[in-house]
Amino acid sequence: MRIKGLDIFRGIAIILMIIYHFCYFLNEFNYIHQNFDYNLFWRSFRAIIVTMFIFASGVSLHIAYHKGINWQKFLKRVALLGAVATAISVATYIVYPNRWVYFGIIHYIFASTIIGLLFINRFFISLIVAILLFVLYFGGFVDYAIIIREFVKLLHLPSYTVDLVPLFPWFWVTSFALAISAKNWHKVIFNKIDSDSKIANAVAFMGRHSLVIYLTHLPLLFGLFLLVRGF
Repeated sequence: MRIKGLDIFRGIAIILMIIYHFCYFLNEFNYIHQNFDYNLFWRSFRAIIVTMFIFASGVSLHIAYHKGINWQKFLKRVALLGAVATAISVATYIVYPNRWVYFGIIHYIFASTIIGLLFINRFFISLIVAILLFVLYFGGFVDYAIIIREFVKLLHLPSYTVDLVPLFPWFWVTSFALAISAKNWHKVIFNKIDSDSKIANAVAFMGRHSLVIYLTHLPLLFGLFLLVRGF
């Protein structure tokens, strides 16, 4: 069962993502000069987008499997995400061989979809995990950067990548989404943004086709900037 408010929410995330990547390519092609890695505005902008996508994926995971798991559909979903994640890694390795994406947002959703099954319909466990990961990270008790750095060294991966969304600490968002969904609070949240306006319907359409838009908008933007540079 689809929740239109969730589609609108995901559609808004898609729009913000396109804006972010458009500005990113403006910077890559030297039309603007911004530090997307350290500038607080761009870091915050990206964090909002990533949080929205992960939250939406967590709620969707609950909606899809809280009444039971259809393993055939689940395996197809996981296989699709795995194939897309692999394609992204290969494509970015070709374009950015020294900073290719080995664990971006789609890789994260792939992994969290599998792990998240353990937390469906488990309100207290999901909430405790979410709070624990949140406090450990934002309280500065665990330096995840050191863990990631050692992991990267161990696997001989690039020290820098154009998109990195590690399971920790980001899994706190998935856990939180699964916690509130276990109490059906997600319906209250997304009913608030439900609308039948033409704009809302268009945004909801984008939300329903978010994966396709994600996969196509990057090469389209990249091609557009190459075309403009050619002229």
